[in-house]
Formats: sequence, structure tokens, C-alpha cells
Amino acid sequence: MKALNHFLFPVACAIILTGCAGASCHLTASSVAQPVSCTPCVYDASGNIVKATPQEVVRHITISKYNWTMLWTAVPLNNRNWDISTNLNEMLQSTPGDAVVNVTVTAESCDLFDGFIADLIPLIPSYTRTTVQGDIVRIPQATHE
Repeated sequence: MKALNHFLFPVACAIILTGCAGASCHLTASSVAQPVSCTPCVYDASGNIVKATPQEVVRHITISKYNWTMLWTAVPLNNRNWDISTNLNEMLQSTPGDAVVNVTVTAESCDLFDGFIADLIPLIPSYTRTTVQGDIVRIPQATHE
């Protein structure tokens, strides 16, 4: 029995200390009126690829959301689905732009102390901050010879 306790104690400690505090987010932009691209390129009206230059950037945008969970990641405390279409459409209407380019998505988890405590005590909520950044640009009309 003592040998079993010597085996179970390290296993129990490993399980407790390797919990996964954090959260997940499913990001979409399904109904944006203008093109959205993770590259500096978009299609123009005639279907040609047009590359936006830094001189055409009208506005840099940043949108963030905190996603909270408990019991490691098993119990979401807010909606995991995040559709940024409304945010992007509002920004495109208020800024004279034709597309959103150079879109990046980053996820940052809670700081080390909060994450460590949430790993040890899964009833403490933990979070992940999801940030979307990009550039609203004016796309010049394609010229064909």
C-alpha cells in the first residue's frame, strides 16, 4: 500500500499542476460589406488582385474581447462565438475605406499568477484576451491598358 501511495502522490500532483487555465474563442466576420483580408491584397471589382500600400491606409483598427472560463476550459462564462461583422461594418461606414487588410488575431492568456491559481483551483475563473487588428484602406481603381 505504501508503494501505491508513493506512486499516486506524484501522479496527483502532476495532474493538479498541469491544468489548463484559459479560454477559447471562435472568431468570424461572416457579413462584412467590404473585403477583409489577412494580407495587404484584396480583389477589385473586376476580380484583379490589388495590393494596398501604406499610403492608402485610412485608419488602423483594434477590437478586443475577453473570454472567460471556469473548471479549466470546461465551463465557458461568456459566448465563445464572436462575429466581428457588426464592428467592422460600423468602422467601415464611419471611415471612408474600401477594405480591411493586414488583419491579425492574437490571443493572450491571463498573467502567470492568475493562471497558476486558476490551474490549482479550477473554480477561479480564467480568461483569454482576443485582439483583432487591421488597416482600413482605400483601394485605387484598377487601371487596364
